[in-house]
Amino acid sequence: MKVFLNILVTLVVIGLAIWLFLIIRKPIVEKQVNQIKKNEIIKRLELVRAAQFAFKEANGRFCGDWDSLISFCKSGNMRIVKTIGDPNDSTIVVRRDTFYIPVKDTLFPANYYLDSLKFIPFTKGGIFELKAGVINQRGVPVHVFQVTDTKPFDPEHVLILGSMTEVNYSGNWK
Repeated sequence: MKVFLNILVTLVVIGLAIWLFLIIRKPIVEKQVNQIKKNEIIKRLELVRAAQFAFKEANGRFCGDWDSLISFCKSGNMRIVKTIGDPNDSTIVVRRDTFYIPVKDTLFPANYYLDSLKFIPFTKGGIFELKAGVINQRGVPVHVFQVTDTKPFDPEHVLILGSMTEVNYSGNWK
């Protein structure tokens, strides 16, 4: 009987130790997984920001809908101005060459599926909310945009890029 109780107590202690280990480990693993998800979402938002700036350079405004932005990324071009010579030196002839390069080859990794730009990573079809407009900043009209994570994995910290109320093109994760 005493041997049986010793074995039973040993098994209970081992079981409790495993249970305690798993309880402590679970939030640590969840935090690591959430950080991976957050980093992927931030990477996608940074690609959207780059695409928006390229769109603004080409069209004079930010884009407010995904179809137009993705279409621009697929077929649009970015203007590059190359200056040969020193523009501050009046003794040298300065030459400027303007050439255009495809947006998809410049801003995005090779073989990047551009249609996925609007989708939130790690969600089943979640789409970022995209807004664009003009605000009045000290009497001057300024183009702004905002991209919001509509399905945040952490509802207390929704990731937002840009702002529709102030001139801010940064994300709230910085």
